Amino acid sequence: VNKSSCGNLPSKCVVVDISDQNVKLYDNNEVTLESPVVTGGPKHGTNIGYHKILQIRHDTYLKGPSWNCHVNDFAKFDNDAEGLHDASWRSVYGGDESKYNGSHGCINTPAEAMKKIYDKVEIGTPVIVYSIEKNGVEEK
Repeated sequence: VNKSSCGNLPSKCVVVDISDQNVKLYDNNEVTLESPVVTGGPKHGTNIGYHKILQIRHDTYLKGPSWNCHVNDFAKFDNDAEGLHDASWRSVYGGDESKYNGSHGCINTPAEAMKKIYDKVEIGTPVIVYSIEKNGVEEK
């Protein structure tokens, strides 16, 4: 999402670019935070679309069929329990990490960046998740 498109965005929102493995926090149509992330892998892709923060939790556990992980900050944005959260078990974010070691759909975010997101979002804050297929040409 480039600056010329910001007029079409809510003044405060979170934008996740799966193709670039990146998250941006917009506040008053300005990027106030940008960070690499790891999104869902090939078997458990992250749900693309327009979402809203449904739940915010601090110092909690995320539980699933094969995991029970502590996270400091969690912002759930869809009914499949996907959300943004810190991931202390990760040392690498961005790049091709999601292709080989992706999440189960959540947006794994470095702790420092997730703390800033957690402090700024509230229930109802829009979360826009998108991906642009690249055929050797940048399409943004």
